[in-house]
Amino acid sequence: MAHRIGQIHFYRGVNFGADNWLVFKKVTVDQVTTGATDSSKEKDKDETNSNGTANGKVDTEANPIPVGIADINNVYSGENCLARLGWNKLMTVIVREMKRGFLEEAMRNCKEEDNNGLLGA
Repeated sequence: MAHRIGQIHFYRGVNFGADNWLVFKKVTVDQVTTGATDSSKEKDKDETNSNGTANGKVDTEANPIPVGIADINNVYSGENCLARLGWNKLMTVIVREMKRGFLEEAMRNCKEEDNNGLLGA
């Protein structure tokens, strides 16, 4: 799938520099491994369910976080560090495949243009 995405980027004329690939990889890993995913900090009392959750999220003010779990927001703590390493490796493979798909399609397209130029000349 990543290979095909690279091909699509070639056909759409989307070129990425090395810094763009690195930012894409870093932001993706950060978003996947971040513990706090609730983007809205305001919670309406009407949306609170009977089990103490708001929209499926646990109300952290009502339920204090145990000390061991508080480290989950620290990106370099225990299991979260291993998760970041795993996701980083996966994203490295995905980016590599996207680049490969882009370059293979560019080379194939370049060869087709050369062949058409030779036949037309």
